[in-house]
Amino acid sequence: MRYLLFAGNYKVFDGILTCLLSVAKRTKTAEPFTALILTMDVSYLRDDYTPVTEEQTRFLRGVMKKYNADNDVKTIDVSELYATEFWGCPNEGAYCSPYTLLRLFADKIPEIPDKILYLDADIMFNRDFTLLYDIDVSGVEYAAARDHYGKYILYYNYINAGVLLLNMKMIRETGAFFRARELIKSRKLLFADQSAIVRSTSKKKMLPQKFNDQKFLHKSTVVRHFSKRLFYFPYPHVDNIKQWNVEKVRSVFGYREFDDILDGLDLGSVVYPKYMTCDYIVQYVRALQNEAGSNIKTLYRILDDRVEALEFTVHEESAATGVPLSQLHLKKNLLLCCITRGDRILIPRGGDQIQVGDNVIVVTLEHGLHDLRDIVDHAAQN
Repeated sequence: MRYLLFAGNYKVFDGILTCLLSVAKRTKTAEPFTALILTMDVSYLRDDYTPVTEEQTRFLRGVMKKYNADNDVKTIDVSELYATEFWGCPNEGAYCSPYTLLRLFADKIPEIPDKILYLDADIMFNRDFTLLYDIDVSGVEYAAARDHYGKYILYYNYINAGVLLLNMKMIRETGAFFRARELIKSRKLLFADQSAIVRSTSKKKMLPQKFNDQKFLHKSTVVRHFSKRLFYFPYPHVDNIKQWNVEKVRSVFGYREFDDILDGLDLGSVVYPKYMTCDYIVQYVRALQNEAGSNIKTLYRILDDRVEALEFTVHEESAATGVPLSQLHLKKNLLLCCITRGDRILIPRGGDQIQVGDNVIVVTLEHGLHDLRDIVDHAAQN
């Protein structure tokens, strides 16, 4: 069994899905892999800092098992660990997000084995991931490639921590991540987790850039890391194009190498969890143009008629409106995917409320919904 490690809130779903698909599609070995996702609830810092959901995890697991029945995806909630170690620390408002700090807990989590490959969510494999995973890291704490900009601005062997082949046995022995956590708690760092790892390392292996290329995609590239990049034309600027920004990946980078993965992300074959593809659901459901009743703007049945995707227009107040979603008891087997309000698309959060004039999209296993009121479990609500 090979192991992958990710970290993030619910918004990393797009990245983890596309990354895992690139692993599954590019890998020739029959040996299964397990992906572990470190997540937490720190919504006291920001409303969208909430964990990867059970629905997302089940979906990812189901997709990966289609490639190998022994593949697995699991989430590990480290909310309490984060609160104990990092609450109120100087780097809580770290570059990117506090979720970048979670990889530093790897030595404290029993489920994490002696060898594991940590990946940022904005990673795609262009070649077989075992070319990276099977590199020998005995005698070093980790193997990593240079940071494209850091190697010029800071020093040549400054690593990019978005791809780390971790020797957890040695890290636990040397206390490398313990030292990194102490740095996080004691002083403000420019690139918090990355700088803390670099400063706490006793021995590392430098990898060729093809194992974490943050700028280019060559035939030899194993890992393309879609991190922020400086562009010079038509004027100097920084852009942050991720692999799920499909049109930009094609129009700006000119990449077609990942079409077999990115072109497969459509609702005709799968139903995505609510947090991932609000935009896709809106585009897809509206495009169907299948009017079905005065209060249902659009209805479509998918997966052999087992699942319905519906768009409701909210014409008047009801039991479903004016109530925080965290207090709204929805019927079982129903996902409230997104709310469109004017020209805005809202990813539903616990404090959001459905308002008159909204369009609401739900995906459900239940048939026969005719009105927005039908999404509420009235017995539980009362």
